[in-house]
Amino acid sequence: MKFRLRRGQPVRKVVRKLFAFHLERCRAVLSAPPPLPPGQVHEVRKSTKRLRALIALVGSHFGRRQRWFDRQLRELNRHLASVRDAEALQEAFERLIVGDDPFPDDFAAVRVSLLNWAAQHERLSARNLHRALRCLETLVGKWSAARLPKRGWALLKDDLFRTYRRARRTVRRLPARPSAEELHELRKRVKQVQYHWEFLQPLWPPRMTAELEQLELLSDALGQHHDAEMLRLWVTDGRRGDTVARHTVQRLLRLVDRQQQQLAAEARRLAALCFAEPPRSVCQRLRRYWRVWRTQKAEVPAVPPVSTPARPPRVGVEHEDAVAPAAR
Repeated sequence: MKFRLRRGQPVRKVVRKLFAFHLERCRAVLSAPPPLPPGQVHEVRKSTKRLRALIALVGSHFGRRQRWFDRQLRELNRHLASVRDAEALQEAFERLIVGDDPFPDDFAAVRVSLLNWAAQHERLSARNLHRALRCLETLVGKWSAARLPKRGWALLKDDLFRTYRRARRTVRRLPARPSAEELHELRKRVKQVQYHWEFLQPLWPPRMTAELEQLELLSDALGQHHDAEMLRLWVTDGRRGDTVARHTVQRLLRLVDRQQQQLAAEARRLAALCFAEPPRSVCQRLRRYWRVWRTQKAEVPAVPPVSTPARPPRVGVEHEDAVAPAAR
């Protein structure tokens, strides 16, 4: 089920259907017999992030329950984080050494140590699985009793404004050399705006898709910066073991520093462009798109003309392409 508005359906109905769909998707994966493949656990985490984006989009109508929903979803995601962390560390390491390692053997010990560590953490423990399922069941029960009092654009406008404004303020407050924590906070803000743009993409697909692509590039740069920071912590906090030489560790950390500087510069550039427009202007623009979209009819795809096959000649009658005898 695509994470977006649907023409002809009330907004609150679409929101409820999307929330129920992703809750059920999470329950179906987590209820499967263990061990759960890391890829499926990652899909559950992506669903929980979309659920948090929905709560951020309409949650102010729930009052205090908005924080409760967000806290439960964050807790659910935390119980699944170790599986994704193992995969992210391996991806960060491979990105780091591609094209920059003239002596592959130097990092062989790092790769072996990382693979051994990941093998111990890429499977979801029974304890974390039980806790995640308990969070999920609580969410299902609470959501079934939740009510959305408003409809249409009135349901979206206030939280849409707040989410974008919060992200833009985070961008504008970034120092010249932001820390990993500051960029990670920005990444969380950008992710919410990204999911909201994905939800609103049908309003004007070409324009919204172009903006969404830039938000995705920004989110990817921030995500890779965070993964590189996780790799730095893994290398320096002793989890790598004693099989990696000190000079190899220092060389790896220099590569991490260089990559993070490049990613931070790219993220700052993209963030300044993605959030250049003031929040009030953005919301007014989206509201105008909404009004046009609601009054337009759905485009009916053009049906290609059906070619009529040539009629075969009847028996006893000359074919129309035959040359008629000359008149005398």
